[in-house]
Amino acid sequence: LLKHAEQWGVMSADLDRWTLEAFAVMAGIEADQIPVVQHDYTPPNSVWRFLDNPAFWRELIKELWLENQRLACFCASRSEAKVLRRWLQGLRPSAKVLAIHGESEDDEIATLGNVNESWAEYDAVLFTTSAGSGVSFDIEGHFDRVCVWGLNAPTSLMASEYTQGAARIR
Repeated sequence: LLKHAEQWGVMSADLDRWTLEAFAVMAGIEADQIPVVQHDYTPPNSVWRFLDNPAFWRELIKELWLENQRLACFCASRSEAKVLRRWLQGLRPSAKVLAIHGESEDDEIATLGNVNESWAEYDAVLFTTSAGSGVSFDIEGHFDRVCVWGLNAPTSLMASEYTQGAARIR
């Protein structure tokens, strides 16, 4: 659709170069050819995106986790959230890890009612688009890192959905 449209633009509350590059690839143009409306928002430094090096990404997450850092990870799919949860729990069995996805237990889904209270009890919170509009974790400094986990995911998520997911942690 983008390749055949005569005119289009991109508007986002948290537009970054990764989103622009994704649209550029879809449209078959250079990123600097996309019309952009500038704004003052900048994502926090704790949001990391590694799109093309799964081995490096896994090693970085492992290092941070073993240093007892608290993580919030937006996952591209339910299966990724499940795999990441098992992996993190295997590395630190005593840590509390929550995963929110389409097959989560009722008590896990219930944490969405008051994420500031419930998520603060966890060392890691992994979530998919199941944690949608209206979900905002606002306790500054609780999570040491916010990440996006979308390695080799057979997913239909747009680049902007990844950044929106990460932005659920304010």
